Amino acid sequence: MNSYKIVVGVDVSKNSFTATVLYDNKKETFEVKSDPVEFEKKIKPYLKKFKQSDMLIIMEHTGVYHLKLANYLYENGYKVAVINPFSIRKFMEAKMTRVKTDKTDSYFIAEYGRTFFDGELYKPKPDVEKEIEVKLKILEDLQQQLTMLKNKRESLSHVPMKRLKENLEYYDELIRKIEKSIKELEKEIKE
Repeated sequence: MNSYKIVVGVDVSKNSFTATVLYDNKKETFEVKSDPVEFEKKIKPYLKKFKQSDMLIIMEHTGVYHLKLANYLYENGYKVAVINPFSIRKFMEAKMTRVKTDKTDSYFIAEYGRTFFDGELYKPKPDVEKEIEVKLKILEDLQQQLTMLKNKRESLSHVPMKRLKENLEYYDELIRKIEKSIKELEKEIKE
């Protein structure tokens, strides 16, 4: 058990934020579109009764969808925690729940936060680190595309057909472009 007097569990999706607020043995749920400002409007009334420092807003790491909300809340002074979805899944299994809705997910995220969370609070990564991560992801994608194109080119080279050479040249040109992009990106990452 931690010292937060109010815990807000947020189930983040592409189009909406579903939240459960736990405080004083009460449970309240709301949903807003994926807009951090709208979300903050919904939690502001709780700050009449509680200090901002008494509130924990906890959400799962969702790839990218949680970032906009987590960064906004952090920049506005809220205590934010972003946790591994595996932890929540195991917590829900331990509670023997089989119901899987945004509302129940937000409740269990809040309950997990109230009961177990004592980890580090969220802090956004520096822009330089984010930029490198994005470039590394692009590099990984390009390498996968390159492998796929080389494999397709190889299999096509065994197909007896007219204009085979033209089709292979098309693949060769794509491969050259991707290899060039990979080299440029690797150079940028090293700098």
